[in-house]
Amino acid sequence: MDALKPCPSCRGAAELIPFSVACDSLWQVTCSQCGMATELEEERSLCISRWNRRDKEQRLGTAVLVLSVCLPAGLALMFMTGVMVGGILLDSAGAGA
Repeated sequence: MDALKPCPSCRGAAELIPFSVACDSLWQVTCSQCGMATELEEERSLCISRWNRRDKEQRLGTAVLVLSVCLPAGLALMFMTGVMVGGILLDSAGAGA
């Protein structure tokens, strides 16, 4: 049996699930944590190889997603910190006058 890699999304455990549809046997790999899954495949080995495939584009896509969330949040945090520090400085300057 070919080993399944962890889920590319959440790193959860993956399992190979057989389905019987009419007279056909189909296969699907599903993550037990987040539910991410492959399409149904007629060939077991093809299903496993598609799940285990990790492209550089996927890693790049994940990095872009993380940056697209973290960068605006970081900028908003810096802005709010600047507003608060500026307000404190203005209050202390006004109290001394």
